[in-house]
Amino acid sequence: MKPYILIGALAIAGGVAGLVFFAARDQAEAPTIACTMEAKQCPDGSYVGRTGPSCQFAECPEFSPEETPADDMIVVNAPREGAAVTSPISISGRARGNWFFEASAPVVVVNWDGLIIGEGYITAQGDWMTTEFVPFTGTISYTIDPNTPYDHGAIIFKKDNPSGLPEYDDAREIPITFSELKEAGTAATDPGLGEGEPVFCTMDAKQCPDGSYVGRTGPSCQFAPCP
Repeated sequence: MKPYILIGALAIAGGVAGLVFFAARDQAEAPTIACTMEAKQCPDGSYVGRTGPSCQFAECPEFSPEETPADDMIVVNAPREGAAVTSPISISGRARGNWFFEASAPVVVVNWDGLIIGEGYITAQGDWMTTEFVPFTGTISYTIDPNTPYDHGAIIFKKDNPSGLPEYDDAREIPITFSELKEAGTAATDPGLGEGEPVFCTMDAKQCPDGSYVGRTGPSCQFAPCP
């Protein structure tokens, strides 16, 4: 009986060895899973790719919303949105180093109609050759027509783009109001009141059939004729 027991034991051992061999071979020959090269932007501005056998996006790192700026390229501290300004305007904030070129970036002031009434630059206050935030300051002067029908405008911060290629353009717009117009209103001279005495009209405007706008003028503050 002993030879049969020995033969049976050898058969069982051979079967187990065969199963281990084929399982290892199948695992070695299993195809590699290649995930697509997409990336997902996380709330903190970083990116994660697809990974694992199911090619799901990796987990984003934890972050505190209070510590993350709403704009990941430029943050303007002064003036604030909607601030009433006078010329010259003092500007401060921080921007990514690649917003600048040679440590500066252009800024323009426009009136309600988009007309440029002032131009200048912001200057990086540190090493601008980085992708981190760099503080900046600047001063920009403007000249506005006192007869401008609306007192609102904007400061436009432009990314310096020495290449001139449109795909590298970027800009941010901060709405402002002009204190000079808020204080003076729209003035016109009334001969009956004496030379140089102004009549202050409200600053509303009327849209004409051709799409243009006219404001109130004259001693009676009637709307000016449409063109």
